[in-house]
Amino acid sequence: MKRKIDNTKVIVAGIIGALVIWLVNMGVGTMTGGLYELTPYLWKAMDGAWTVKVILLNVFTGILLSWFYPMFVAGSYAEDITAAKGKKKKKIMEPVWIEKGFFFGLVIWALANMIGIMMTWITMAVPTAVIAAWLFGGLLSYMMAGIAIAFVYDKM
Repeated sequence: MKRKIDNTKVIVAGIIGALVIWLVNMGVGTMTGGLYELTPYLWKAMDGAWTVKVILLNVFTGILLSWFYPMFVAGSYAEDITAAKGKKKKKIMEPVWIEKGFFFGLVIWALANMIGIMMTWITMAVPTAVIAAWLFGGLLSYMMAGIAIAFVYDKM
């Protein structure tokens, strides 16, 4: 069965996902900001329009994630579980969208964020504490964004 991409869902879920990523990253960044002072020679000055660039990158990331979401999990997870149990319409666990979003965020984090950060750790002189903060922040960001995107796809 061929599924049609709903552009409205992609845009709405993408913007909400971007907002979640931005908020989580700002929170984690605020909590871990002191780590960057340990190695000031590694970091460039964040002047100019860097905030605008970060927001635009987050919007692009959110829309890209929401575009990929249906290809990963939307519409199949709950149906597969219920079909295996012999129940046609009843969902096994409510709300299933939380599980879908959590799983989606975890997969994206593992495939994109974790691999890139580990490569940075291996090839650059970034302190381990900063790497740990990036991994934690990325995990939290992608899981929360995945749940937000799943919510939009489930409720819209």
